Order: sequence, then structure tokens, then C-alpha cells
Amino acid sequence: MTVIGSNEGLKGFKIKNAVQFYGKWHDSGIWHHEQYDFWTGQDINIYFSRVEDIEINE
Repeated sequence: MTVIGSNEGLKGFKIKNAVQFYGKWHDSGIWHHEQYDFWTGQDINIYFSRVEDIEINE
């Protein structure tokens, strides 16, 4: 993982070759595009635990 920063602070992070699509590796992460002044997330999955899953696992 690479942490991206500048004099202004944290600008994001990238994980090199984190996911594979159709036989090609791609980076994932969240970073700030200076040219367009917006944040982007690429190839990220977020999983939230459900109450049912927590009760079954316990």
C-alpha cells in the first residue's frame, strides 16, 4: 500500500495490483485528483456486518 500525501496533508492511498479483472491486475484505493479537485474510490468493496450474521457467528 502507498500512502499519498503533500504539504497540505493526506491525499489518499493506493494498493498496487489489488484486484484482477479479465486476467489483468489493477490498483485499488482512494485518492484526490488535483486537476479536477475531487476524491475518487477505485475497485473498493465495503462490507457491513448484519445483525443476523453477528448472532449466528456468536
